[in-house]
This record gives sequence, structure tokens and C-alpha cells, in this order.
Amino acid sequence: MRAALPALKWRAFGPLRKLSSRLEQARHDEALASAQTAVAVRRDIAEANPDKVPELASALHRLSYELAAAGRRDEAVAPMEEAVAIRRRLADSDPQAFLPVLASSLHNLSLLLAAQPPRREALAPIEEAVAIRRRLCESDPTYRRILADSLEGMSARLSHTGRRDEAVAAAREAVSIRRTLAETEAGPFDAELARSINELSVSLREVGRHAEAVAAIQEAVAIQRRLAKDEPQRFQSDLTVSLANLAVSLSSAGRRDEALAPVREAVTIGRRLAEDDPERFLPDLARSLNNLAVSLREVGERDEAMASIREAVAMRRRLAAVGPFDPDLAVSLNNLASLLGDAGLVDDELSAALESVAINRRLADAEPEAFLPNLARSLSNLSLALRDARRRAEELAFAEEAATIFRRLASTEPDAFLPDLAKSLTNLSDSLAASGRQDEAMDVVNEAIEIRRRLNERDPNLYGTDLDHSLTLRDRLSGASGDC
Repeated sequence: MRAALPALKWRAFGPLRKLSSRLEQARHDEALASAQTAVAVRRDIAEANPDKVPELASALHRLSYELAAAGRRDEAVAPMEEAVAIRRRLADSDPQAFLPVLASSLHNLSLLLAAQPPRREALAPIEEAVAIRRRLCESDPTYRRILADSLEGMSARLSHTGRRDEAVAAAREAVSIRRTLAETEAGPFDAELARSINELSVSLREVGRHAEAVAAIQEAVAIQRRLAKDEPQRFQSDLTVSLANLAVSLSSAGRRDEALAPVREAVTIGRRLAEDDPERFLPDLARSLNNLAVSLREVGERDEAMASIREAVAMRRRLAAVGPFDPDLAVSLNNLASLLGDAGLVDDELSAALESVAINRRLADAEPEAFLPNLARSLSNLSLALRDARRRAEELAFAEEAATIFRRLASTEPDAFLPDLAKSLTNLSDSLAASGRQDEAMDVVNEAIEIRRRLNERDPNLYGTDLDHSLTLRDRLSGASGDC
């Protein structure tokens, strides 16, 4: 299989990134110094002349932006919070003049808070921004575009806090606004519509509405394919994101054979883009390679899948060394562990699974709403790796932990997590049986069967195989216990 990049470019990537970072840092330092001076000057002026307080808020807003651009996001929060406080007071006395800029500062504050734990604090400001921009739209429809921006931000924040049904509703509203805009002026709004539909498809998939997710992402791909044909340099990257998302959605909907074509296309485009601009496009290529490995494994092409996932892990390991890509690395390590288990490489499987759990546990400790599902999935994979290594006691402990997490998640979001719960219960039942706890194993697999029966009634094509697996396990347990 072709390497992600020529070796020379891989070797050059680090030094080039460092040089680019130094030049970028010099520009940020200059802009930041200017912004800091502006805040100091405008603060002195505002203390002497309260009518100049709006200019202080503007300077604080800019300072926050420059701090974030320089990678100092933690420090960027305080000046944005001060800008919000000032603009809130101003909007109380003159809403027509200051509500728009208050909404802007609230939107940006949410973005800053979303980049650091606990991300749940990012929800309140974006909800307020949405409320303000709805109000502004009532008297001035030109605010619809930025309302859609805030709705998309709110959808992401709701998803991070586990309120995924509400996230779908916000994403749908954003798509509706952008569709109306695109109907009136196609050019600048088609790309925004496609990105918005893409995000809606992810939200739909997260709540288990797989057929709707596929339909949505197919529409986004069609729009972006047309845009990329006319302006390839500008839109090919967006197309690869949607193609990769289409592959995941098709696979999640049980249409695994169909998932291969779009993800292969995403990898092909991604390689070409990453060869020209690795700093910008390697993360997208790594994601496509990861998704290709998953799709290949699902159709039994394990050798090619192994090559693809090893490439994705290597790429994401390099990226994680210089940026915030730990969650992506954990996902690829989890997929690598599964493929290594298929190949009977038990020691390597266990090593990859342990590393994935360690990363996800650290992330989930800081942001449980966002990362508990990934932790639970990696715990399930680790239990399987320990089973292959015949470390039964440890296997059972991790299987129990995974099932406990999924039970909690499914209690609040059944559409999203009941399939995961049923899978983890089936795995736990097998682990209990291997530890000689037959009665408990039977109770647990019966619970899994009950869940999978309900899921199968909803979509036999998607859940029928899973139900058969749990029923087969129960038959095996019944035979082992001598039941009729």
C-alpha cells in the first residue's frame, strides 16, 4: 500500500512546521503586543470618559482573539469575559446598538470555553448568543446567517454535554436557515449549506437515526462534489471530510459494502492534498485512513485494513506530538487493537488497547460528557485483548466497567447508546461465563437479547446479526449449564 507521504516529506514535516510556527509566532507576538497596548490605552481613556467604554470592550475582544491565535487560549478567556460583561451593561441601556456585539462576544467566549475542560461551561454563552440573534432576526433578516453560525455552535455544545436530541434540533434549524439563504443566492451559501448538512448528519448518527444521517450526508457530498469540480483548490478538502463522513454513516447503517467507495475516494484526494500541504491536510488524511481501515475490516479485507490502520496510527502519533490530536490517536489505537486481535497478535493487541484506554481515561476524567463513550468502547476492546491473553480476572473487570458506563449513558440517551450497551452486555456475559459465573452470565445475555430484540424490530437489516450473536451465546451458555 502506498505510503501516506514520501519519506523525505515526512522528515521535512517537523522542521518545516517548526519554521512555520516560528514565523507565525512572530506575527502573533506583534499583533498581541499591539492589542495589549490598545487595551491599556483604552482602559485609561474609559476611566476618564465613560462614553469611551464601548471602545474598551472592542479592544478586549480583539486582545482575546490575538491571545487565542497565539495559542494562549486559557488567557484569552478573561478579556473576552470582560468584553461580555461590558457589552451586557451597554446592551441593557441601548439594546439596538449593543446586542449585536454582545452576541458576537458571547459566541466567541463559547468557542474559547469549548476548547478547554470542562466544556459544559461553553453551553450557556452560546445559548444566550442564539437567543439574542433570534431576537435580532425578528427585525432584521440579515442576521439569519450569523444565527445559523451560533445554532451550529450550540448544536456542538449540546452534543458535548450529552444533550444529543437537542443538538439535532439546533443543527436542523441551522440547515433550514442556510437552505433558505442558498435558494436566494447560491454562490456563497452553497458551501455553508453543505457544511451545515454535514454537521447535521453527524448529530443524527449520534442519536442512532442512521437512515436520516445517510440521506443528509449524501446531499452534502453532492453539493461539495459540484463545488470541488468548479474550484478544486478551495473545496476538495471539504469534499474529503464529507466523503469520510458518508462512509461512516453508511457503515453505521449496515451498508458496509457501499462504505468502501467514498472512503477510498477520500483517501485518494487526501493524499494529494497532504503531499502539497502536510501541515493543513494530514489530520484529514489520517481520519480517512482510519475510516478506510474500519470499512475494510467490516468486509473482510483484513490485510489491507491492517496496513491502513498502521499508517493512520503512525500519522496520528506524529500529529499528537505537536497538537491536540490525542482523541484521534486513541480512536485509531482502538481500531488497531481490534485488527491485531483478528490476526492473533495478542501482545501487540494488548499494548494498543492499553494505550487507547490510558488516553481515553485521561480525556474522560477531564470531560466525561464528551469522552466517556470512547472510554467505554476502548474498555470493551481491552477486555477482549485480555481475553485473548487469557488474563480472565482483568478481562472481567474491564468488561464490567464498560457495561456500567454504557448503562449510565443509555439511561439518558437510549437511541444513541442502547446498541453499545447491548454489545457490552454480550461481551460481559462471555467474560462472566469464562470466570465460572454461569447464572450471572445468563442474566446479562438475556438483558442484551431483550435490547437487541427491540432494536431488531426497528431495523432488522442493521441489528439482526447482533441479535443472532447474542442468541447464539445464550444457546451456548444453556448447553454449558445443562438447561433444556
